[in-house]
Amino acid sequence: MINTKIEEILLICGYSKCEFFINDCKENIKFEFDNIFSNKEKTEAYIIISEDISEKIMKKYETEILWFQNCYRDNEALIYNINLIILYDNKRLNQEMSNLIFKYERDTHICRKIFINSDSELGELELDVLPFKPLKKIEFKGQEEQLRNKITSIIGGQDIYYELLKPYEELDIKTIRNKLLT
Repeated sequence: MINTKIEEILLICGYSKCEFFINDCKENIKFEFDNIFSNKEKTEAYIIISEDISEKIMKKYETEILWFQNCYRDNEALIYNINLIILYDNKRLNQEMSNLIFKYERDTHICRKIFINSDSELGELELDVLPFKPLKKIEFKGQEEQLRNKITSIIGGQDIYYELLKPYEELDIKTIRNKLLT
């Protein structure tokens, strides 16, 4: 379900499903992933992985990507912009899987890894971590005064609030800092 939603977002954002091949002297060797989406220039790719994750599977994908990065010569920019979107089921989350996600989530060696909880209860919120997904604008119609009052109470007054509304070039950082620290 969420796999289909991610594919739809990729297509809307200008990515298309594709395959990559390594041109060997004797034959074309296919890059072994099924769900690859690339931008038109073939400089960035997202690979969706929806199978149960384990240390063995993560190592398999990393090895395959590393092989591809070392052999692919058609577009050098692509080898630095391969991203894995790894789906996992939060209902099956245990300590071992949590440790695995923690280990690989921040690891940018070989490629970037984005873990997405496939639990449908979270829906769109979980997909907001995808770097290509446009964020929805939140409007507070009819709540402007309440919002302004809440912000001014948090930051310490209307003077700072109105200073922060100024364009960046006109901001007086020293004034803001002094008011926040007093």
